Amino acid sequence: SVTDPVAVELHELCGAVLQYYAATGSLPATLAPLGRRLYGEKEGEKKVAPYRYFNPPLPLAGRPGSLLVLAPREPGLTLRGKPARWAILISPIKPGSPLTTQVVRVWEEEVRSALQKP
Repeated sequence: SVTDPVAVELHELCGAVLQYYAATGSLPATLAPLGRRLYGEKEGEKKVAPYRYFNPPLPLAGRPGSLLVLAPREPGLTLRGKPARWAILISPIKPGSPLTTQVVRVWEEEVRSALQKP
């Protein structure tokens, strides 16, 4: 839901990712510069520290985008009855094409499976 505080933070991160990508043509090496940009020098890195960042983004089977940011586990968060987490997915990175992001819930098993692939 758009009122979930984690989903709200991830939407804010999406904006920062898109601005960074528009300015540099690449994704940041870590979330730290985005955290500093959004929340200030003092608190920024601490605020984004709980999130797991994938660069390069992690393809998820059956999803149109790849996993860029994964939020920590939240007790009780599910997707169709299965344990889930909030995440940011991004579109494939193609020269000359715009980058898109979306905040979604992903299944725990989906992430686990993707991480086990070579």
